[in-house]
Amino acid sequence: MTYEHGCTTTPERDDEGKPVFPCGKKQGRYCPDRKNGGLILLPGAKRGPEKTRTLTIPNLFKPVIIAHREAQKAGTEGVLR
Repeated sequence: MTYEHGCTTTPERDDEGKPVFPCGKKQGRYCPDRKNGGLILLPGAKRGPEKTRTLTIPNLFKPVIIAHREAQKAGTEGVLR
């Protein structure tokens, strides 16, 4: 799903008929007032660990993720795999 411009819903047109938005950006994803849309990660066309995608997570979430991982490990002790 792509972002939409939030600065206006009906842009003006230049001499060539191309839309001109008040923010000066061509694509909605660069508009400072963008709305709707977002990043959706899907699996790649090829399978395997070398084809997985990496997502950068802010450091703010690091302690939460580590605590969650430890809780998962504690809950699976003694389980045969």
